[in-house]
Amino acid sequence: MSIATLTNMADDPVTTVRRVFAAWTTGDAETLRAIVDSRLVIESLLGVLYERPTYRGREGLTEAFQETAGRWDQFEMRVEDARPAGERVIARVHVVVGKHGMHSDTHLTVVCTLRSGLIVSVAGDVAQHAT
Repeated sequence: MSIATLTNMADDPVTTVRRVFAAWTTGDAETLRAIVDSRLVIESLLGVLYERPTYRGREGLTEAFQETAGRWDQFEMRVEDARPAGERVIARVHVVVGKHGMHSDTHLTVVCTLRSGLIVSVAGDVAQHAT
């Protein structure tokens, strides 16, 4: 996908958030890195998914991405609903993980903050981040 296409998509914050979770699910690291800010902060969305509580920058994103890919045979994060709230998008995300023939799923409320069309933070605690 071209940078021009990503830039046009970044004009809509909800679309950008949907794309980041779709890219994570499909293993599209190039798109992930293109739609996040270099100062990105990811707070662990669910303790069982990640090794650390916080990941910083595009390198941290790559580490979190590799952890989920290495830890789970099946990993899916699908945005079921998303709404803008100022510089933020509040999304309800359906998470499905599986390994050794066992599967688990849950729903998370995720708050993504965007600046200049790029995601600068992803957090799972809506109470602390709601407007």
